[in-house]
Amino acid sequence: MDPGYKAQDVTRCEVCETNVAQMYCHSCETNLCPTCVGSHVALNVKIEHQILTLGLHKLSLIFSKCGDHPCQFCHFFCKECDIPVCSRCISSRKHVHHAFLQMSQVFKSKQEIIEKDIQTLEEVVNPKYEKIVKAVESELKNLDDEYGKIIKTISDHGDDWHTKINLIVSKLKAKVDEVYGDQVYTLKKHLSHINNQILAIDDAITENNKALHSNEVMKTLCCQKKLQKFTKLPPRIHLQSPIFTQGTVTDTKIGQLFGSLQTFPTLTVNEIETLSLPEQQSLMQILEEPDLLTTVHTGFQKLCNVASTNSGNIWCSGKEGNIKKFNRSGTCLKTILTTSGMWPADIVWRGNGELLYSDTVSRTINVVKGGPAQKLIKLKSWKPGNLCIRFSGNLLVTMCSEDETQAKIVCYNASLEKQTIQFDDKGKPFFSGNSKIKYLKENKNLDICVADSEAGAVVVVSSEGKLRFRYTGPLSSTHRKPFKPYGIATDSQGHILTSDSDNHCIHIIDQTGMFLCYLGNCNLKNPHALCVDDKYNLCVAEYNTGKIKVIKYMGVQPTK
Repeated sequence: MDPGYKAQDVTRCEVCETNVAQMYCHSCETNLCPTCVGSHVALNVKIEHQILTLGLHKLSLIFSKCGDHPCQFCHFFCKECDIPVCSRCISSRKHVHHAFLQMSQVFKSKQEIIEKDIQTLEEVVNPKYEKIVKAVESELKNLDDEYGKIIKTISDHGDDWHTKINLIVSKLKAKVDEVYGDQVYTLKKHLSHINNQILAIDDAITENNKALHSNEVMKTLCCQKKLQKFTKLPPRIHLQSPIFTQGTVTDTKIGQLFGSLQTFPTLTVNEIETLSLPEQQSLMQILEEPDLLTTVHTGFQKLCNVASTNSGNIWCSGKEGNIKKFNRSGTCLKTILTTSGMWPADIVWRGNGELLYSDTVSRTINVVKGGPAQKLIKLKSWKPGNLCIRFSGNLLVTMCSEDETQAKIVCYNASLEKQTIQFDDKGKPFFSGNSKIKYLKENKNLDICVADSEAGAVVVVSSEGKLRFRYTGPLSSTHRKPFKPYGIATDSQGHILTSDSDNHCIHIIDQTGMFLCYLGNCNLKNPHALCVDDKYNLCVAEYNTGKIKVIKYMGVQPTK
């Protein structure tokens, strides 16, 4: 570039390096002048060049390149596969009969969702969190005062006890001093009497000596015998010092007499408070009269599994070596053959264009996305059963042992084993071991809900693998056959739905295990697998008829 241009605030063409750039190629990220646009495009005609006016390119959409056709940009969005595609993808066999949207339309819709999300975060969520922060800070500030009061109360009570104890000690000391004074006085008085007797004895000896040595007859004759007066000795005084007997009150007893301190653990409330967001102002409730929206005839003789996509289509499988996808009108859009040729134990839609299915015979978990099925997980000594995608994106798999006497749930992150749920705190198994069919779903409070048909119970454990409850049916029931749950589903309200195939009905319970109601009036026949779509519709797979019934069972509560 000419050094004379260096100080100028102007963008130059990166091809001729002379003219002022007025255009910009998004594909190559190159500044161009109008003269060089043609030569730039001619350098690589295989690339789809996006030439825009300089300055406006920052406001224009930047499309990603197609993974299957690197020279093309993804201007469209496949609703069936839930992925961006290019113009060449549209005409390919991979996307035959698929519905497409303009990427700009999808981009605008996503922007609107993000704008609403930002608005809700700023106007509803953030103020709520700030309010909580202020409440916690205020509670933290009050802790010093509250605990200071408690310490002062204990100290004052201790001072009161010290005062009372000191008074008791003073009284005891005063009593000891009194007894001591009395005994000292008694001893001194007795000592004085004895000393006086000694003086009298000395006087008697002196007088007797004078009489003994005197020449005067009368003085000797008049001398009295004084020994008799002193033959009776003074009495002995026995004094007993006071004895102080210490109390035998133990430290525990003293603590009980002094007072006790009751403490409380810091608890985190398990009940999760959900913000009432603008789009959630209407309360969803179970409809008294569910509405049968549509019935899809799948053609399966024994229909076992069902999974709904985020575009409203339905995947299903039965006791045949294939998996089918239908739209709500009942048209079969796609058929996938299993790699082993055996029927899949379960299927689950991951939401990113991936369908997963488990194969008990090959002991594999397989993933299908566009092309042939690929092996995701291979087991050695356990047989995979039913599948569930957690809110975290991890995969839950039910398994049974080789001899079908044990059952467990394993959580995978990709193909890495993260957690195993099999035994309770006492070492007892959560699940019956004599059945490979154990449909499972994760509830909105992250509990894992398992329909254990052989045990006749819905077993619900926490995400840590602790037993929450077992549901074995309502306390009173008009149904004649025993409760054997097969399929299971959960919804955004925390409801747990399970199919009671033998009694041709569906139980709805809450996240604490309380029975709410039966879902009826839809002429269900042997309901098996269940799933709930994002429109609060329940998809029910009827085992013997091969039909999928789409039922609207949730609705908006009328405002009063």
